[in-house]
Amino acid sequence: MSSVRIAAIGVGRLGLVHARNLARLVPGAELAVVMDINEEAARRAGEICGVPYTTSLDGVLSDAGIAAVEICTATDSHPDDIVAAAQAGKHVFCEKPIALQLAEADRAIAAVEKAGVLLQMGFMRRYDPAYREAKRLIDSGEIGRPLLIRAASMDSGISPSREFLERCGGIFMDVSVHDFDLARWLMGDEVTEVYATGDVMVHQVLREVDDVDNAVATLRFAKGGLGVVQASHTAVYGYDIVTEVTGERGAVRAGELRYNDVWMYGADGRVSHDTVPNFPERFGKAYLNELIEFVECVRQGRTPLVGGHDARAALAVAIAARTSLHEHRPVTVASVS
Repeated sequence: MSSVRIAAIGVGRLGLVHARNLARLVPGAELAVVMDINEEAARRAGEICGVPYTTSLDGVLSDAGIAAVEICTATDSHPDDIVAAAQAGKHVFCEKPIALQLAEADRAIAAVEKAGVLLQMGFMRRYDPAYREAKRLIDSGEIGRPLLIRAASMDSGISPSREFLERCGGIFMDVSVHDFDLARWLMGDEVTEVYATGDVMVHQVLREVDDVDNAVATLRFAKGGLGVVQASHTAVYGYDIVTEVTGERGAVRAGELRYNDVWMYGADGRVSHDTVPNFPERFGKAYLNELIEFVECVRQGRTPLVGGHDARAALAVAIAARTSLHEHRPVTVASVS
């Protein structure tokens, strides 16, 4: 089958990572054009990737030679972008979360299903080698029935963009939604109840956008399992992502703070190593692997590992966590659905 011509829509920090992968590293992909409403960002991405650039989404979607789009725009624009792409007959890869409201997620999913196109969501941790091995071990029964999950997503700061802070949906939508997706996937079960708490401890600007910089959510699962999800924007030492699943006969852990496999043993008796600086470095392979999967799914007509309904389920947990945070009470996921 010939190469899949793809347009990269939204080429900010992560969008540029995706665009470069599509342009250079994804087998069977041809990056046709990059698009961003910010002309400077679009021009820069076009120069880096060696492809034309545009600020017109309509122009991209009207191009019959483009088979698919990769969407990495502002979170609150995801539903509109997915719907527009689906109605234009384009297969869709979209960054998480799918939307900020369940009704908007349902609208996007319905448009994709009506158009008969593929939708893959950017939950890249499912494509990380460590997490895939953890999933294999759990599914093979190595740890027995999963009982508990502990997941932490901790980074060193917040976005400098006030617009991003206002549009991302907050810490549970923007950060913990990855952990909520992993919780469902690794535990093989649905989250039924969430109890969350959090506060602003360092970044006072978050009070102005009704968000927090540190939060914890406890989870209950349909089959009786329990979970704890921790999120932080104050881990000044690096990008700290770890997940542990404990079962009846053992446990599995995925995640590593160390960036290079080098340890320093000092004469003062201290032992040290470097740390992962941020998400492009920690999940570089995962970002590439998920796009390889997307292109293969388009070429083969295969259903992606993580689609719209998975994204909706993770979103429902995130909404329950946000509601619990603000209302100081346990929230059933079904009540927000």
